[in-house]
Amino acid sequence: MFKLPGKTTNFNAIWNLIKSYKDGYSHLSVAVPVTILRGFFFLLVCFEVSSVLEIALVSNEETAQRVFITAAVYTALIIIKTMFEAVGLSMQQRLFIALYGNGFCGYLRNKMFRKILRHGAAYFDEEANTPGRLVHKLMSDTATLNRTLGDKLDLLLPAVICSTVSVTIALLINWKLALICGFQFPAFFIFRLVELRETSKRQRQMAEQEKKAANLATAVLSNMSTIKAYTLQEHFNNIFYETLKPLQKTMKRQSCISSFVFACQFSFTYILIAITLHFGKVMMLSNEITPFDYLRVVLLTQFGANFISQLIASVNDISKARVASGNILNVIKETAVDMNNLSDEGLRPKTTARLMLKNVEFRYPSRPLYPVLRNLTLKVRPGDSIAIVGPSGSGKSSILALFQRMYSTTKGEVLIDNYNVKQINPAYLRRVVVSVGQEPILFSFTIRENIGYGLPEDEATEKKIIEAAKIANIHDFILSLPQVRVKENE
Repeated sequence: MFKLPGKTTNFNAIWNLIKSYKDGYSHLSVAVPVTILRGFFFLLVCFEVSSVLEIALVSNEETAQRVFITAAVYTALIIIKTMFEAVGLSMQQRLFIALYGNGFCGYLRNKMFRKILRHGAAYFDEEANTPGRLVHKLMSDTATLNRTLGDKLDLLLPAVICSTVSVTIALLINWKLALICGFQFPAFFIFRLVELRETSKRQRQMAEQEKKAANLATAVLSNMSTIKAYTLQEHFNNIFYETLKPLQKTMKRQSCISSFVFACQFSFTYILIAITLHFGKVMMLSNEITPFDYLRVVLLTQFGANFISQLIASVNDISKARVASGNILNVIKETAVDMNNLSDEGLRPKTTARLMLKNVEFRYPSRPLYPVLRNLTLKVRPGDSIAIVGPSGSGKSSILALFQRMYSTTKGEVLIDNYNVKQINPAYLRRVVVSVGQEPILFSFTIRENIGYGLPEDEATEKKIIEAAKIANIHDFILSLPQVRVKENE
């Protein structure tokens, strides 16, 4: 089961999403140990370098032999590491990380899309759930999270683990010098923490602004014929330009913050090098540390700093992933308030088409201040043909939408053969209460498949499809057509 707490931080959101994708555990079980192992091999270099220098300088033959053996062990380990790389250790690591990332992305998209399909029509009337915004969450947010996990996982794991190990070893060798050298870590974290906090805030603003621009572009391009007919191209171009202005301003501010942190980080690095050299000289003159231990501590902390810099370089990607995971989690956690369109629950009664509206009041959830139907009572007996007339916006199509339970009434009951439509399974209800519009809505498939969409998947047989075409008096016409796909919505 996909269990999520009611309140989560963005990092908890990422962790909960990762935990939910159990099919990817097998890929991670290979990729994670290999990634950590490759990171540890880099730490051997600092011991190898210092040991080789020590061999050249020690005068005692026995000590030199012991150091030589130690250096030989380090060399052998590095050779083994190189051999592993040659036989595909790196390839396997990247392969399994890529497999996990792609599978994870597909899993999230499928889960989000299924959640979206569960909602009723009222959900899609809300401004936050326009097609442009939902598509952005479905495609862009999942791709952002995939890039962070798929492309950065082999950097983030060694950065966290190996930097911790290298600093720990340096502290064991000489804690004073290690603390001086390691002072760069909290400084870097403070710099980047400021950037991360600002970046997360800007990323949320940018994501919202991008959604507004994408939603506007989707609406304009979807109605291009009307826009051209009224010569409104320049008008909507100006609106789109004004919509992009806040996004541009936010991006400029984000660039300034990142540049300032980058400058502070590299300036501090050179200051720290000067401090390390000075205190190292003082400690060696007072015999608190040997030159070789000094070299080991400096190399270990620098290796740790290199790993940390890789982690720091990924701050922007991590920030984007936090925002994206929050958006994804909101879609997955959101429950269908009025109905669950994919539910198997509900009655499936045999109907005789006796329809009734009983003291119905209705307002669209997106426009709660404007009533559409007021205290409406309507009875339709089997076999009756009725006409509902009225001006635009008077609720004619809303009545049919209520019988199909596209929306729920504000007050009153909608009955079919004395069964409240809320008790009937939504999918079954829409099979027995069917609307036929003036203009056909066709998908980009064959005519056979379009006719088959009107039946449940297990009942869409060739015989029933042909029978439906004959009843509609279009069977012979369809046979005369070429074997091509129907153009979408035409």
